[in-house]
Amino acid sequence: MSEQLVEQESAGEEFLAEIPAEHIDPGHGNSVAAWATVLIMLVAITAGCVFFWLDMVLLVWVCAGVVVLGALVGWLLNKMGFGAKSSAHGK
Repeated sequence: MSEQLVEQESAGEEFLAEIPAEHIDPGHGNSVAAWATVLIMLVAITAGCVFFWLDMVLLVWVCAGVVVLGALVGWLLNKMGFGAKSSAHGK
């Protein structure tokens, strides 16, 4: 049984070696840029919902601005090399 497992693992490594680098999955956004973007936006949307429920219109709009800021932070971090396809992300 362990021989079959070793054969399957080596066959998988050979298969990966044949795939061009541009077709390998970058990690589904598992990067600093993605996590920072999602965290900022999640907190802003949650706070915005609470402020909406409390009828604090100004703070709802501030939270909407923070959502846009979160997208900007994600784009900036990606350009700085912290995105999923960048070399700074690691492998």
